[in-house]
Amino acid sequence: RFIIRFFSPLETVGGGKILEVKPKKHKKNEEGLLKSLEIKNHGTEKEVLEQIILERSRELLSEEKLSLKLRISPEQTKNYVNELSSEGKILSAGKGLIHRQYYKIAEKIAVELLSNYHQKNQMSEGLLREEFRSQIEIKLGQDDKKAINDLIQEMINEKIIKDIGNKISLYDFEVKESGETVALRVDF
Repeated sequence: RFIIRFFSPLETVGGGKILEVKPKKHKKNEEGLLKSLEIKNHGTEKEVLEQIILERSRELLSEEKLSLKLRISPEQTKNYVNELSSEGKILSAGKGLIHRQYYKIAEKIAVELLSNYHQKNQMSEGLLREEFRSQIEIKLGQDDKKAINDLIQEMINEKIIKDIGNKISLYDFEVKESGETVALRVDF
């Protein structure tokens, strides 16, 4: 909280409450900004923690950083993180935490990437794992390889994609040979 005063004559001009130190830049009339500020101003510690993870998922904030940012004990932060994890609202990725909404963005990018690949390469089992990881990394603007690998593993666990050795494909994709390809194939 802060107060703004003139010293001569001594007069109180106004005051307020700092909701976040070093906030990310916002665009004018950004969607969700008022809701975010409302949560940070009137929400519970757990709601504020979830909101910060949502806004800062790309930064992979650790429990320690969240604890310092919110000025709550590491134990309380851990309790909130465990509650949010069990509610399915956040995930661990690499060195930090991400919100489920950020994961959904990564999932959408992965599905689009693989759909386009399968459409162009119907006879290929899938995209090379490293190329897939690299493309996801670029599109998310994420440089933490462990976090990307954790996101990929979560997509595999949720049966969105599948791992075929060194290749990745959509979970339900299978190479289907057309009648022409079967006729052209020579069995030895």
